[in-house]
Amino acid sequence: MKPSLIISAPAHNNPNQTILRQSLLCFSLPLEVADLSRFRASVAEKAGWEQDLFHNHQSGKSPANGKVINRYPLVQYRLYQGHAAMLGYNEGALAVSRFLADYDGTLYLKGEDLKLPIRDFRQRTWELKASTQSLQYRLKDWIALNQRNYHRWQTAPSDIARKQLLERILTAHLLAFAKAMHWDIDWTLQIEIQEIERTKQTRYRNVSLLAFDIRYTANLCIPANIGLGKSVSEGYGRNQLWRSTS
Repeated sequence: MKPSLIISAPAHNNPNQTILRQSLLCFSLPLEVADLSRFRASVAEKAGWEQDLFHNHQSGKSPANGKVINRYPLVQYRLYQGHAAMLGYNEGALAVSRFLADYDGTLYLKGEDLKLPIRDFRQRTWELKASTQSLQYRLKDWIALNQRNYHRWQTAPSDIARKQLLERILTAHLLAFAKAMHWDIDWTLQIEIQEIERTKQTRYRNVSLLAFDIRYTANLCIPANIGLGKSVSEGYGRNQLWRSTS
């Protein structure tokens, strides 16, 4: 399968709006979330370690040896309908398309070369912009807290204080996403967590972390499936549009 040509969207006259390009590439490989890290390493090795968009470490070095590049991951690894997939955004979307164009049908995984046909490939564009009404989103497996904020969470005097802490962190994560997409947000974000649906302990690279499933409202239009928070390159912090609120 060969990808169709990606044509850059024309520049938008409104600096508060921007066009986001997205590519999704899904393999015929049923996978568990715990195996996404290994899948990511396999794809990065196939692409070539010099292609740092696939692993976010210093160019030319594997994640085991290279220093992490501090940026929002433009290639993210996910489960799509229970199968291994990667999502690329803007420059990452082009990188995913190029990967597919060169893909020979095999990945080195679990100590052997596996024949892995492509299950699905999709491209689309989104208009990132302010919303005149609150939109409701659901965020799954959101790793919100670094070490300092975890201490603040633990010592917060009330549930209201904890909710306000998470709202400040979520605002920062949304702004980090916008910056990576070259999206200028110069209006006041109105972010409100409607419900903390679930809080659970999860293990990421042998470290125990707190993950949240939440519903929140925001006065901005963002696409489904973007990652927010820590470890988004390996399936955490999956954002979904829930519904609009009047």
